[in-house]
Amino acid sequence: MKKLFVILGIFTLSLSTVASPRKGCGKTASCEMDTAAPQSFHYLLFGGALINNDAINDRLGENGLGDFSPYAGAIGFGSTRWSGRYISVNEFETLFWKKNRQDNQVGMLNTGRFSSLHGIRLVNTPRFSLYPLAGIGAGFTTIKVWSDERSFNDALAVRSESDGASNLFQPTFLFDVGIGAHFSKKMPHGKPGMATIGLRAGYVFDPVKSNRWYQGRSVILDGPDGNLSGPYLRIVLGGSKPHWSKKQGASCCSNQKACENRQMK
Repeated sequence: MKKLFVILGIFTLSLSTVASPRKGCGKTASCEMDTAAPQSFHYLLFGGALINNDAINDRLGENGLGDFSPYAGAIGFGSTRWSGRYISVNEFETLFWKKNRQDNQVGMLNTGRFSSLHGIRLVNTPRFSLYPLAGIGAGFTTIKVWSDERSFNDALAVRSESDGASNLFQPTFLFDVGIGAHFSKKMPHGKPGMATIGLRAGYVFDPVKSNRWYQGRSVILDGPDGNLSGPYLRIVLGGSKPHWSKKQGASCCSNQKACENRQMK
């Protein structure tokens, strides 16, 4: 839940800077807001992914721990920018599973993925866009295992900073290909910018095969490969930044800052 609150907080701050109206560019100014042509939008994403975690489940089973489903929920945030038909996307998502309980052992599996994607808008209108995407990224897998019941002597034997938990971490390198579409419409109540909803589908390739994990400053060898390959489906919800353009017949400003500077003279 802490990760969810952090993501929502970052997104709220980004929207407050994106959608807040700018002062100094009113009806008498020489520039105006072109709400029909947003140049970027920030968004939250929700969805799911299918992950090949068989190797991890096999090792957990060997140690008397429960396994995890290959299906994971996803939540994250990102931003999309475009110029003409070119489009770029940067986003981060975290994949999560329900905690696993086996006897008095509790296991938790989480992964994170960051991607930088680029593409061409095949359909390019002020309201609707359709585009393929491809790019690279990075990912990580974390496993945490602890006992929800143990003897008093065992609790004394465990170092307090770890709280009896085993935290394992494995990084990796990713390729991401997919296709996306989004629809935009004007913000309600005359607010600047556009409200955007979109759908994304694709496949993540994890070409790195590794048995190396990390725990604090220690390197853990002979571990399972945390493979993050698999398809995904995402819904994106966000808002666009207003695009400022010169009014017809005006002799100044191509952006909001220039408009404000001229008005102050």
